[in-house]
Amino acid sequence: GTIIEQIPAPGSSVKKNRSIFLILNKRQSKTIPMPEVNDISFRQADALLRSLGLRVSYVEYRPSEFKDLVIDVRFNGQHIDPGTRLPEGSSLVLVVGSGVGSTVSGVPFLLGSSLANARADALAASFIVGSVSYDETPFNDEQEYRVYRQTPGPGDQAAEGSRINLWLTKDPVLIQEAIREGSLQQQEEEEEAFF
Repeated sequence: GTIIEQIPAPGSSVKKNRSIFLILNKRQSKTIPMPEVNDISFRQADALLRSLGLRVSYVEYRPSEFKDLVIDVRFNGQHIDPGTRLPEGSSLVLVVGSGVGSTVSGVPFLLGSSLANARADALAASFIVGSVSYDETPFNDEQEYRVYRQTPGPGDQAAEGSRINLWLTKDPVLIQEAIREGSLQQQEEEEEAFF
């Protein structure tokens, strides 16, 4: 750190073996908790972030059911959860909805994925995660839960930007069964599309 004040003042005479007190400025910059900005308008999110000392450096548009609502926030290329502490003045990328696309795509296979991976895979395929339900209420162990059901199902056709609803469990039997059935369903739909 840097010395910003000294007691007694520099140049003062001091008796031998007396204490001199220093006031230091810490080296770390101020950190700010990331606010919840998902599902609010871009304008509101931008104003809120600026008021807290964060900057929006880039806006990325993705197909979504709701135009101009924030879908995701990224810092240094990584998704940022609300509450994550960021250095003051950090530059963020906001992913904002551009409305439902006119393009129809195959829904990605999310069965067996963690919620974080399912969100990332859905976004990469131009979809967003809708409602999330757990078979048992998680107790600080959400990362252990995996997707065992999704609607629309894997391989179904849906408008880009639409929502995929997810159900999660920790039950390994349910997860394996869902992956097996989902794989068969996706394979059948691909074969039907081929013929």
